[in-house]
This record gives sequence, C-alpha cells and structure tokens, in this order.
Amino acid sequence: MDRDEIYAELRILLGGRAAEKVAFNTMTTGASNDIERATDLARKMITMYGMSDKFGGNGAGHDPESVFDGQMGLTCAQDTAAEVKMRFMLVLMHCFGEAVQILEDNRTLLDEIAGYLLIKETITGAEMMSLFTMNLLQQSLHRRHSPTTQQQKILLPSLPAKCAAARTPHRQRCRRSRPPTAHRRQRRPPPPRSLLPG
Repeated sequence: MDRDEIYAELRILLGGRAAEKVAFNTMTTGASNDIERATDLARKMITMYGMSDKFGGNGAGHDPESVFDGQMGLTCAQDTAAEVKMRFMLVLMHCFGEAVQILEDNRTLLDEIAGYLLIKETITGAEMMSLFTMNLLQQSLHRRHSPTTQQQKILLPSLPAKCAAARTPHRQRCRRSRPPTAHRRQRRPPPPRSLLPG
C-alpha cells in the first residue's frame, strides 16, 4: 500500500463515525472496531512504515519485539513518543474531516443507501454502484432542466429602471410616471359667441 491508499483506507474506516455525525450528530459504540483498526493503521503509518514528513523514512523508534497488551513498543524518548502520538492523531483527524465532507456532499446518496439497508440489511458492490450511478444521473438531469442565471434574466419580466434602481419591494407596485406635457391632449377653446346658432 502506498500513502494515498492508506489515507483512503482510513477514510473508509472512519466513515461509520462520520455518518453518525452527519446524520444524527451523535456518537455510538457501533464504530468502535473500525476506529480501533484506523488508529492501529495510522500508528503503523508513522512508526513502522516511515510515512511521516517529520521523521522521514525512519521507523520512529518502533520495536517489533516489544509488544505489551497488543500495543507496539517504542524504543525512543518520551518526547519523541508524544510527537509520534500527535502525528498519527493529526492523520486520523484529517481523514475523519475528509470523510465527513464526502458524506455531506453526497447526503442524498447516503440517505438512499441507509434506506436500502433498512430493507435488505446488506448491500453488494454492484448494488452500491447502481445507486451511485442513478444518483449521478438524477443530478445531471436536474442541472440540465434547471434554468441558468442568464435564462432566468430572460424569462423574468424586467422592472422599470427607476424601480430597479430603488430596489422597490415586490409587493409595492411601481407608479407610472405621467406623460410629458408636450404629449398631453390639449383642450380646444370654445367658439365665439357670434358664431353660435340663435
């Protein structure tokens, strides 16, 4: 596994806890095993695989023969051990944040998969890709049929310039200005009395 593959695996392992945060804004014990595996992988990434910008290609004092209660031992000073812990915790926090962002960007698909699992309890890779493809198709059709900003400007009736400049509220009608004096209909003067009949 290269570094990018490890990061992808960490995002997958932290996806359950990320889904709890996005959907319910809470935490449960359901993701405990995945969190344990993610923590172990992030720790090995720093201490065993040498994939740290801080420690370079070194194993950060990893001792494969020193194991206590299932935890790998470190043959280094306490300050270095604290730095190692901080490094792999930062990796976990970074991957968790990316997992949350991915789920928030695809919330509709997340809800569809959750509803599918409530009915069938399990989902295969092919079924997952089918839901994913349908979701992409729906988004594409929505964008295609939604009017663009330029189209909205054409479709919407334009307001008079005076009202648009003043940003008159929609419920207030724009008063029509009176026509200029030159265009008003002039009243004809009455005829002289001498020309009137009788």
